[in-house]
Amino acid sequence: MAHGAGRRLKRSDAIARFKDRHRRAELTRTALGGRVICDDPELLYAEHPDAYKDVDPVIDALEAAGAARRVATLSPVITVKR
Repeated sequence: MAHGAGRRLKRSDAIARFKDRHRRAELTRTALGGRVICDDPELLYAEHPDAYKDVDPVIDALEAAGAARRVATLSPVITVKR
């Protein structure tokens, strides 16, 4: 079963793109108010949410194929990056 949609940007490209646009402190909170715990500043940029594809088309395809059924939408309270 799919657990995501995959990366849109290579890690090195994400670091280059987001390092100039965001301060590290901005990346320790999610848009939904959750906390991100990470000791490695480079990893914060590499794992920026915009580095990933939108998961909704994947979920829609799984539902259309009868392979899955959407039952909930989860919002992480704490994310740990190592």
